[in-house]
Amino acid sequence: MQIPLSLVPDYKSETAGYIIEKLNEKTIQYYDSIEQFCNFDLPQTKGQAEWNQTFLELYIFPLPFDAFKFKEFYSSNFFKNTAYRFYQNIEVNLADGKEPEINKQVAINLGFNSIYSSERSLIIRPLNEHNLIYKSTTAELFENGNFKFLIPLMEFNAENIPKKYSNSNTLNFLLDKYSPYETYDEYRHYTYPRNQNFEPSKISKRISSDFVKHIKFIDGAELILRILIIISQFKSILSDNDFNFQTKFGFRAKITDCWRKFVFFDDDDYLEKIKLYNIPLSPKSSIEIPKFTRGDLYVIDLSDDHVFFLISKFILEGIGLPDSQDINFGKIVTEALDWINKQQ
Repeated sequence: MQIPLSLVPDYKSETAGYIIEKLNEKTIQYYDSIEQFCNFDLPQTKGQAEWNQTFLELYIFPLPFDAFKFKEFYSSNFFKNTAYRFYQNIEVNLADGKEPEINKQVAINLGFNSIYSSERSLIIRPLNEHNLIYKSTTAELFENGNFKFLIPLMEFNAENIPKKYSNSNTLNFLLDKYSPYETYDEYRHYTYPRNQNFEPSKISKRISSDFVKHIKFIDGAELILRILIIISQFKSILSDNDFNFQTKFGFRAKITDCWRKFVFFDDDDYLEKIKLYNIPLSPKSSIEIPKFTRGDLYVIDLSDDHVFFLISKFILEGIGLPDSQDINFGKIVTEALDWINKQQ
């Protein structure tokens, strides 16, 4: 990482050894500031901890770190505008595949409806009667433009398949491979007249394999859509405050409790990759992107309208993807948005 010039001491008045010592101290302080920021210390209830829910932690910050300040951060107008930006839907243009000039407006959001001030930050959450006490979706915006975001990822298993995937070719292939049907005799207890013959009925049922009992699917399209929403909301706040988008941003992410899970896409091209390379089952419980050490980070450009794809790709590759460079994320997201549009 390139250290900002502001951290370099005035060499004219110092000896070479002292300069190096001070530079090393400021470098360590700079790295430590990033490490301290990249932490989401949100507790779980005992019951929730047993759910083995996968969480995504996302950290984004202007570079150099801690060199920016929102001028009106503590004003009532800033508070109200931040609430407005997070509470409202974002509108996504869904281009028709046959006629690109036709657009369908798809409104999506993360259900934010609560905002409050904390120490040099604003915390925004969706609250309702089902998640008042649980660790759940949380966004935190800081005075220095830093932004952190935590969300439980949508996941399911073979016994709890979402309606939108009920006819998925990919899911049917996986179930046939890892939990095929078996036929067996079913006996039922009835009262029959004496001397009457009883024939057991034949039934077919999928084998209750490890795939059914222990493996979970992480909805990849849903993950991309949630990142699209939160990045759009964050960029709106920056734009409202005349932010210079020539500024680059640091990006980090962490995925927790992802052992025995894999990214799922309802896509025929993705199905062919699974047939060829098998399922990308995560052997890790926690993944850092990149490794959280000495301020390591990825640099992103928020002025890019498709930066959410880049961020999503970093995260999805961290969990595990087969031949990730050849996955058509645009097609997958468009189909997911089309499904949402049909439900609205």
